[in-house]
Amino acid sequence: MKIIKEIIIFFFSFIPLKNAILFESIPDFSDNSKDVFDEMIKRGINKKCKMIWLVSDKSKSFPVIKNVVYIDRKTFIHKIHFIYYRLKVKCIITCNECFKKLNKKQFSFFLTHGSPIKKIKGVYTISSDIDNFLVASNEFSEVTAYQHNMANSKAVALGYPRNDSFFIKRDLHSLFNIKFNKIIVWYPTFRQHKNGLKTGSSTVIPIIDDERNAITINDFARKNDILIVIKPHFSQDIKMFKKLNLKNIVFIDESFFTVHNINSYEFLGNCDALLTDYSSVYYDYTLCDKPIGAVWEDIEEYRDNPGFSINIDYYWAGAQKIYTVQDLMKFIENVSNGEDILKEERNRIKKLINYMSDNKNSERVVDFIISKNKWLEV
Repeated sequence: MKIIKEIIIFFFSFIPLKNAILFESIPDFSDNSKDVFDEMIKRGINKKCKMIWLVSDKSKSFPVIKNVVYIDRKTFIHKIHFIYYRLKVKCIITCNECFKKLNKKQFSFFLTHGSPIKKIKGVYTISSDIDNFLVASNEFSEVTAYQHNMANSKAVALGYPRNDSFFIKRDLHSLFNIKFNKIIVWYPTFRQHKNGLKTGSSTVIPIIDDERNAITINDFARKNDILIVIKPHFSQDIKMFKKLNLKNIVFIDESFFTVHNINSYEFLGNCDALLTDYSSVYYDYTLCDKPIGAVWEDIEEYRDNPGFSINIDYYWAGAQKIYTVQDLMKFIENVSNGEDILKEERNRIKKLINYMSDNKNSERVVDFIISKNKWLEV
């Protein structure tokens, strides 16, 4: 395969670049790349150029749009297509896997996967030849550059496009077969990755890892008319939870959003509060001006492995700390009663870590891309 790849690269390197854009995201067709893509479609950019999505499973249902094609990471023929497009597209937009440019005239923009929190230096390979990388605010440009081994001068603070979805209003009650007054969404980060990567914590999901605790929290949520919806990290193995028959604690995955025609951040923005732990979703959710709980049961283990790239105690001052079942019950009670005890502190942090607090991030990012690719002007 390596020899074939080298032959293809050599052959096609003599052919001029095409008016085309290559997109990538994990999961497929999501995150910042998807919101940039949507904004480009809205502007009709696809009418003048081809737009290529790299996906992991082409058998999934993706929208049929003029001049938009999907290529599979896995199959041999699509790997050939991928190499071809990498050689010939004028623009590369990624937010997880950052590809090396195969032509110096290409423009490569790494949208990143979130503001920094965990130490990841050396974990992800980011191509040094990218032209720019996106940050939510200038506050995090230096640490993001360091963690990804990129030049700080390439940082562009425009806000994350995915955060625009927070401003879309939608009633979530019809999405669940249970009556509730308020909904708390729980986005835990991974602790045991499906590919074998582990942190210093043996916990799968904090607090409710113990079956008795899960039942206690479920019953307390029911008494307070609260639904808790947990969306585990897509790389987390949660087989142990599937046997529990809990009514007010519901687990969802990416398929939930497809079935209900709603994206992850649109759903998140319409919930009444957030529970998380060491995930960058905390930074994003400050834009919603709603209570946030930080489930820190295993924070000391996390400090040791993988460790934090920022001063988490400072930046997470806007989240109510949760270490025990009793702490979690208190947070649930506060949400039920409409008590937002860290509102002022959270809003101070929000202004520090977000470039803007509007729903124009996608527009700003696309404007920036066009400024670097005049051929995209409609």
